Amino acid sequence: MPLYTEVAILSASLCEAEINLALAWGLSMLDKEDVFQLIESKSTPEKWLHGPKIVLPDYRMPLGCAEAEALRKVFSERNRLVHPKSTVQKAGQQKLGAKALKPPKLADLSASDRYSLLGKLRPTLTRICLCGSGAT
Repeated sequence: MPLYTEVAILSASLCEAEINLALAWGLSMLDKEDVFQLIESKSTPEKWLHGPKIVLPDYRMPLGCAEAEALRKVFSERNRLVHPKSTVQKAGQQKLGAKALKPPKLADLSASDRYSLLGKLRPTLTRICLCGSGAT
């Protein structure tokens, strides 16, 4: 489980850092810093789904696409690991809290999720930064 935990948390952190940097860069180059203040409070998957449209009007990431599903899965796992919910059991019966957590196995986060998510998203980051800088 430690490797799975590290992969999930670090993947989420990297995806969040990348989109925040790309949006901050692109929006600042377009003199839209105030828009960044609005989008900054959104969840990272929401930033990926909608944020780039502000800089790249033709940007589309359909809700059900592989990248969107991988982001949803990575952030769901990150939230489960970083914000665990307490449970209380008495005499073997759960009395309080969320349903019992069953830790996933590393295999549950496929190699494509672990290694290619950012690779799939990187062209978008590059386009945001290039568009914001005036280059094409």
